[in-house]
Order: sequence, then structure tokens, then C-alpha cells
Amino acid sequence: MPIVVGGTGLYIKGALYDYTFEETESKHDEIKAKYAHYTNEELHQYLASFDPQSALRSTS
Repeated sequence: MPIVVGGTGLYIKGALYDYTFEETESKHDEIKAKYAHYTNEELHQYLASFDPQSALRSTS
């Protein structure tokens, strides 16, 4: 008897209803290249420009 714990309801759908995931286009390489020339300080300033709370947490 399998026991499924944790995670989200998606795991239950996957186990019970033969749920399949759709292919998505990954833009990871594009994003990585876009910010590759940024220093850590510049990346932190960019983060602070749209999510100041996360930027504060990342300095701890």
C-alpha cells in the first residue's frame, strides 16, 4: 500500500489519475546570460528594486 505524504495535490493527481506534465519552454540559459555580467552587488540592487523584503533577508 503506497503512502503519499507532503507536497501538493499535484502528487495525488499524478498517482491517482495518470497526470502528465506539459512541456514548457525553459528560458534559464537566456536569463543566466542576461545577468552573467552583473556583480553580486548589482544583482542585489536589482533584487531590491522589485522585492525589498527579500533583498533585506539576503544580507543576513
